[in-house]
Amino acid sequence: GTMSSHQHKVASSKSVWVPRAVRQEEKRAAVEAQAAQTRVPSGAQAWNANDLDDLVDEAPGAEDAGHPAKRQRQVFDKADAPASARPTAEEEVITGAARLAEHIRAPHKCIKVAAMAYSLLEQGAVTARSSGPFFLVLDAAMDEPMRPVMEPKFRVCYRKLFEGACRQRQAFSAEHQARLEVWEWQLATALGLIEADDSYAFQRAARQVLGRLERLKPDVMPPGKSATDFTTTEEAQRWAPALMVCLRAAFLQYSKHAWAKASTDTLIKAAMAVRRQWDEGDARQVEEWNQVCKGAAVARKALAASGGAAALGGGRV
Repeated sequence: GTMSSHQHKVASSKSVWVPRAVRQEEKRAAVEAQAAQTRVPSGAQAWNANDLDDLVDEAPGAEDAGHPAKRQRQVFDKADAPASARPTAEEEVITGAARLAEHIRAPHKCIKVAAMAYSLLEQGAVTARSSGPFFLVLDAAMDEPMRPVMEPKFRVCYRKLFEGACRQRQAFSAEHQARLEVWEWQLATALGLIEADDSYAFQRAARQVLGRLERLKPDVMPPGKSATDFTTTEEAQRWAPALMVCLRAAFLQYSKHAWAKASTDTLIKAAMAVRRQWDEGDARQVEEWNQVCKGAAVARKALAASGGAAALGGGRV
């Protein structure tokens, strides 16, 4: 009936969102020792550069002693080194960030790497000196901006990672802080759209997108307005990709739910007015969505005119 100390640790860890990698016993001891020294906040997985070796092990041919992965392990394996000779967490960010950035792009490694990156933030290892290299990890995660939108299993780790980064925003440069602001908004809004299960929640997120779209300089300037009434070109370049992610999320809901159609129609109409803010491919996508919305609106009117309003109200398109 009584749980052992080890069983208790395993059971209690289930409530923590950050997944733990299986370690050899000597590595486990090193991780626990470092966690005590750096006062890792409760719920955060202690960072150790050896964690990267678990990712390297997944590479084909890594079991070969002559493989570069094995040679890298020799460089990063400092568990037996004197404490004074071991790198600080800040130094490990600087030396390990490029590898984390490489691995976070891989879907099967993304969640684990996001956990490692999050633990570095919680330890305070991301400082003014190490934030530049660490930003590579965040940038790499956003190389696939639709990943958390399309696949629910990634949503928690993306939220945690970018919320953690934003809590430490003062460590980043002004340029990186500006990009963090966009990513923070992008995640919250796109996930608000895709996770909405009724018109109220969807409209609330859609209003955030509409407000941002209306700040972009329109392709045709309205009477009485000038470029100074809208965001600068530099700011528009930061926000346009985030807005496209949100439009894609909205259109996914448009294709599934009748309650998403009116708000999405409004968003696409607003996007059409500023479509020159995007590159040719994204501008063409907005135009295609606009044609779909117009066609669906004509079909709905025709159905209503023929006495099919009741069927339309039931969610059929």
